[in-house]
Amino acid sequence: MREMSAAKGHVDVCYDRAGTRFEPRLKALPLEETAGDWPLGGQDVLLVTGGGKGIAFECALSVARKTGARLVLLGRSRPSNDAELASNLERIAAAGVCCRYSSVDVTDAAMVRNTVAEAERELGPVTAFLHAAGVNVPQLIPSLNEAAFRRTLAPKILGARNVLAAINPERLRLFVTFSSIIDAPACPAKPITRWPMNGSHI
Repeated sequence: MREMSAAKGHVDVCYDRAGTRFEPRLKALPLEETAGDWPLGGQDVLLVTGGGKGIAFECALSVARKTGARLVLLGRSRPSNDAELASNLERIAAAGVCCRYSSVDVTDAAMVRNTVAEAERELGPVTAFLHAAGVNVPQLIPSLNEAAFRRTLAPKILGARNVLAAINPERLRLFVTFSSIIDAPACPAKPITRWPMNGSHI
């Protein structure tokens, strides 16, 4: 009860059998370069939904830099009124990556179909699909209803179906999807607490 009444924002908490309180802290670990293991190359076209900003954009840019794949980025925002998106598109251009960005609602099948057709005429057939479109409108469980569930699921489920219907699945060499990722507020600086799980640490 004390945890629920004191929590501000999203908090993950674990108590061990002795009553010691832990909060998990994620830490990025360096990965070895494995360019030879990438399934894509310069002949491929990677379509990314939700691809103009956030983790989807960073993944798309990283893949394009490592493999030379061309990018088709779909997102709801427009660079004319979104500074972060405009800056990201400048980063892509500066990296020399071949890219096409389109403002699209992935739940609109006709819009997706027309946009993908135009992109394929320009860049070639889509051979990889990274689906990260979604909405981020956190709500308390008592306030949820069927309409809210449908609004949240639509970009994930309907969006994926619309893109898959717009491309040739026989050409698809890679299909990656992201589940929901919620931005948590920054925590005050303090020592990282490790969260014991089954005798190990994360």
